[in-house]
Amino acid sequence: MTQNVNTAVSRTFTLSENNKCMNRISMEQRAIRNMPEGKRHALFVRTLQNLKSVCTAPEEAMHAYCAEQARLALEFSECDPACQALASRQISRVPRPR
Repeated sequence: MTQNVNTAVSRTFTLSENNKCMNRISMEQRAIRNMPEGKRHALFVRTLQNLKSVCTAPEEAMHAYCAEQARLALEFSECDPACQALASRQISRVPRPR
């Protein structure tokens, strides 16, 4: 019985965390869509520049930042196949154990 309760609590927590993440993503998508075109383009260009410069080094300390930049880039409709490939490499990059 205790195991079933723990499993249910764990599932509820996981669903709650997933919902928070989905809400945050939805909020980001809406914010990007609602940006004035000039600011939106500038943010996309800056994000892509970060992926191409800062995120090309094998620095493990930058992994979380670079993965977040990659996720942000994917939110833009301007993210073409080359951008998608660059972002996918960052997201799938696994930090080495210390």
